[in-house]
Amino acid sequence: MRELAIGVWSLLLLGCGDNLAAEYGEVDIAVNAVSADKCPSITSAVAAPMQTSVGGTIAVSATASAPDRGETVSFGWSPAASFANPSSAVTSYRCPAAGRQALTLTIADNHRPVPCTANVTLDVYCVASKGAGP
Repeated sequence: MRELAIGVWSLLLLGCGDNLAAEYGEVDIAVNAVSADKCPSITSAVAAPMQTSVGGTIAVSATASAPDRGETVSFGWSPAASFANPSSAVTSYRCPAAGRQALTLTIADNHRPVPCTANVTLDVYCVASKGAGP
């Protein structure tokens, strides 16, 4: 397969009509090159402490890089309702229930027409508070 240069190309189309006579047509095709998107990467993602009581908070932070010049990276933590600021690189998570909780960070660049994403999941543990003694 030959790569086409940017520009306008003409193709000659040959077809047969109802009477089997050759018919000719011409189509112009514009070829536009679009630079490929290099996806962002998560360079660090930290949750500390890894365990707290139900209702307690865990600090989370992340850093990311976008290799394409001029692009920015957005952050999104989920489940969003449990984060103080789910769109911030540095925020806190409030433990809603006892057990293992999966915190997912998704980053995206602002590439157009389609952004590129990456994600990571951090497991933290929420423990039930012990009831008050007699």
